[in-house]
Amino acid sequence: MVRTETTYSAPAGVETVRLEPELRDALARRGETGRRDDLIGDPQGAPAAMGGRMVASQKEHDNRREGEMSDEAEFTKHRADATQNESLIGIARMGADAFGYRAELRIDRGLAQLLRLRVSQLNNCTYCLNLHYEAARDAGIPRAKIDTLTAWWETDLHSEAEQAALRYTEALTRASDTDADRALQRFHDGLASHFDAESILEIIGVVVNMNVWTRLKLAEGAKPRQG
Repeated sequence: MVRTETTYSAPAGVETVRLEPELRDALARRGETGRRDDLIGDPQGAPAAMGGRMVASQKEHDNRREGEMSDEAEFTKHRADATQNESLIGIARMGADAFGYRAELRIDRGLAQLLRLRVSQLNNCTYCLNLHYEAARDAGIPRAKIDTLTAWWETDLHSEAEQAALRYTEALTRASDTDADRALQRFHDGLASHFDAESILEIIGVVVNMNVWTRLKLAEGAKPRQG
């Protein structure tokens, strides 16, 4: 029920993902436009990241008032297209299949999505921020947690286990900031007090996968513009 149209011409590819009319109409009657993962596939970029420009509509385009800023975001690759190198995009797709939005994991879906969003924030990836803010809402995470995630430690919204996972995520993502006082072992030990070995490996997988995708999108120069 989802149609994807892709064209490519150097230096930037274009990919548009829209709902088929029958699905769009059904969702409109429910006051929705569909989940982001329904529109674009895996939010880490497979398969939608194979194009250079992504359109994900939150409102019906036809009902947009003249002069009103729409909720559509178009992403254009300004620097490179990773899909032109099978080995490079293959690394990213493998991680997305195992630890991306649609992967079946033991850890809580909401926690995994918080970690993806936090990595997106830390690495200043606008492509990933656009996707993962919406994915967080789709995962049922309370709005207050999403809106205050950049300063989560100044809230009382997170369990001790979530706090440990967020600290670990930040330490692993900002590895260059670790030193004798902030050695990674400290954050690993904090994580181990709440999660078993298999869950810790999944958290590592989620964080590493998001670090791959955020850096890949930055390298590609995937920037939003008004749709």
